[in-house]
Amino acid sequence: MIAATLIVGMAFQVAVNPPGGVWDEDKATEADAGEDKKRMLGGTSIMAYYYPEHYEMYMAYNSVSFFGSLGM
Repeated sequence: MIAATLIVGMAFQVAVNPPGGVWDEDKATEADAGEDKKRMLGGTSIMAYYYPEHYEMYMAYNSVSFFGSLGM
């Protein structure tokens, strides 16, 4: 029970404050041009901007550990 509580707490904290932090404010890079430009939106993960595939996998594993620990 203690281990499950620690895992839930860790998974929640990591989801709220992801590795690399979050953007403080909205930004657009100078290299961005056209309709498909990638924006840095305030409150979104920096890791998701630079490594979108890794971030999706990271959040999937984090979600599984969170919900798995809640089910214990």
